[in-house]
Amino acid sequence: MPNYDSILAKHVTQENPAVTFIVRGEGTTTVPKPAVEGDQVVIPYNTPVTLPRSYFDVVRGAGFDATLLSDGDEPSEAPEAPAETLGGGSDASAGGSGNEPGSGNSAPAFDADAVIAGNVGDVVARLAALSDAELAAVKAAEIDREKPRSSVTKAIEAEITERKAKAAEQSGDGA
Repeated sequence: MPNYDSILAKHVTQENPAVTFIVRGEGTTTVPKPAVEGDQVVIPYNTPVTLPRSYFDVVRGAGFDATLLSDGDEPSEAPEAPAETLGGGSDASAGGSGNEPGSGNSAPAFDADAVIAGNVGDVVARLAALSDAELAAVKAAEIDREKPRSSVTKAIEAEITERKAKAAEQSGDGA
């Protein structure tokens, strides 16, 4: 059963970035259960969550009152998916190849495979310079390798954990 971190690692790309949003609802019994490429999550009402854009699009397409939050409203850590993340939702594809030239974005495409190329020491040295979205893409690329390296995956997870701890510290938890 995937949690939000595994969903982010698997589905975040330059064309499908992570977004923070909230689904508004009161007194209703049916919570959103979007599924993208077979990975389904339960999204609690009135709780900011960070997931790939494709999940937000599925929730909005299903008629739920979902609103993107600005960066200033973003929580320091996304909640875990509840245990009741079971089937019953609609399946949707993120769609698109993502490699189409002329997509309107003049920034060069991020190449996660280039980051994971080489020995473990080289890969670990490159991690600190990455954005959170790039780090998630690198983790997904490493996991998708024919033979993923557990030491690289652990180093990526350690970098993510360290960033979350720093964010929590800066948000006033240590004050």
